[in-house]
Amino acid sequence: MAENEDMSNSSSNSSNSSSREDMHFFEGVEKLLEIWFEPNPSNKGADLRKIPRPMWEALLKTVRCEIISFTRNEQIDAYVLSESSMFVSKRRWILKTCGSTTTLACLEPLLRLASEIAGYGEIEELFYSRKNFKRPELQVSPHRGFDEEVAFLDSFFEDGRAYSLGAINRDCWHLYTLSRGGGGSGKLEQQFLASNNISMNNANANNMITTNNKQQQQQHQQVVEMTPSAKMNLIESLQLPDPDQTIEILMTDLDPKVMAVFTKDVCSTALEATQKSGIHKLIPGMVIDD
Repeated sequence: MAENEDMSNSSSNSSNSSSREDMHFFEGVEKLLEIWFEPNPSNKGADLRKIPRPMWEALLKTVRCEIISFTRNEQIDAYVLSESSMFVSKRRWILKTCGSTTTLACLEPLLRLASEIAGYGEIEELFYSRKNFKRPELQVSPHRGFDEEVAFLDSFFEDGRAYSLGAINRDCWHLYTLSRGGGGSGKLEQQFLASNNISMNNANANNMITTNNKQQQQQHQQVVEMTPSAKMNLIESLQLPDPDQTIEILMTDLDPKVMAVFTKDVCSTALEATQKSGIHKLIPGMVIDD
């Protein structure tokens, strides 16, 4: 009897210990959802930034996170969330969340807001990706496995594609993509350039735009050099393809002393952590929401 009681107590202690570990574990792997909406030629004023903050707050409740702070510039609205971040530009929307958030659960309300408030009716491209979870058993639907995530996305999109990169029983990367490519911004660009007799100079496509001057067409082509701000204004006004270069760095097994910089034991404010870590030196001139 005593032996049975000891075994029972041991099992109970083990269960309690496991429950405590589950309670304090936080999933650091981020779920990333990025959506580009098809330009709307009949509504040049279509813009995801028209969606007001209270509506974003309601949408994020379905994801199980909330807005902590907000900053913006001419091109993008950036939200710091309780579990990572959200970025909203004219026709691109990005949501990154970690923990046990339900990122994909916001798809239906997002598509409704994009249509009713922002003026977009079609998706041009969609990307959903994440690394394998450390503790997948602690996730909730529709994120209990990549198969479930794919099935959920397929219920919205018949033409999506799913991939897993790497060994599925080791560290790997899951990716779901949708690229309809039915004209979109590329078609708008071609139509505008053709109607205005403008052609891109392939040799200097990043810095130059060549304009045919009809009055001097037989003599020469006028080459106009553009500043970065002028290029962004052109992209915005013509709805040309938006620049889309991003870099993501995933790190594990970091030095505990370095990680401690981001705790209140070492830094009392976010600004202090930014300065002490050196993050502010990574990209000169960038805006950091402390």
